[in-house]
Amino acid sequence: MTDANEVLAIITDIGGNLLNNLHTYPGVNTPEKVDILVRAAHQAFSLSYPIVYYASIAFGGIAFIASFFLPDIDKFMDNHIAVSYH
Repeated sequence: MTDANEVLAIITDIGGNLLNNLHTYPGVNTPEKVDILVRAAHQAFSLSYPIVYYASIAFGGIAFIASFFLPDIDKFMDNHIAVSYH
């Protein structure tokens, strides 16, 4: 499997939990190969998630600290609706 578009389509299907589509790709014709792809995707996700988790803690901490420096917004709290969807 060397076609970049095919690899991207498989990754998109796995990411979108469309596992029933995997058997339609050439080279992924057995349940064992589908299972291998899904396990590899789970491992890739689990290895990449800690970076995102720690970054979200850092940004959350910065936002928490920055919230102490916000000015008083009571004058903006009224019954005005900025955007109304009909």
